[in-house]
Amino acid sequence: MRAVAAAIWSPTLAQGWNMNTEVGRVLGETTKYVMDCSAAFSLVPKPVGWVPGWAYVATTSVQIVAYVTGASAHRVYRTCVIGTASRQRPFIELASAEI
Repeated sequence: MRAVAAAIWSPTLAQGWNMNTEVGRVLGETTKYVMDCSAAFSLVPKPVGWVPGWAYVATTSVQIVAYVTGASAHRVYRTCVIGTASRQRPFIELASAEI
């Protein structure tokens, strides 16, 4: 899960977060938002399917990291990653703090 968080935000931020079930849920939700945002562009292959929660993130983390990295490398898709990361940051911070 930390690799997914690092791909969306930054390795430095992800390193400080407590990876728990709620963080996994937020990561799953965040991944879906990035995928939904970039779906209209359809240039970067997406991981197959989407199921909310930490189990999805844990089992498909390699594909998610590859997807987010590919999206981040393309300036149009990068807006999806940056916008979603900004919107979801308070939620992952609260989840990490178990608040």
